[in-house]
Amino acid sequence: MLKTHWTRWFSEIGVEDVPVVGGKNASLGEMTRELSSLGISVPEGYAVTADAYRYFLEANELEAAIRAAMAGLDKDDVEDLRRRSRLIQNSVIGAIFLEDLETEILRSYRELCSR
Repeated sequence: MLKTHWTRWFSEIGVEDVPVVGGKNASLGEMTRELSSLGISVPEGYAVTADAYRYFLEANELEAAIRAAMAGLDKDDVEDLRRRSRLIQNSVIGAIFLEDLETEILRSYRELCSR
């Protein structure tokens, strides 16, 4: 199995990894680890880590833009929230996807397909 930095296989993660891969991915890992041994088929997969996300944000200098877009948010103003969300979404969509991050995610995807 390929060693990676920004992706983790479901079979390697569990509920204790919520800070690393998020709650949904940790739950998928927990199901993979706990149910497979009982003969219950759980599709294989991998998670992209929170570190990968932070790396992407930092490399594109998006953290300050996101903080600025959220400054002064009125939680009761849904239209304002939509406008701010679109600003953030457009910033993320317009960002550069880093070659090393892309390479690792695609490598994990190819390994998943070969399984």
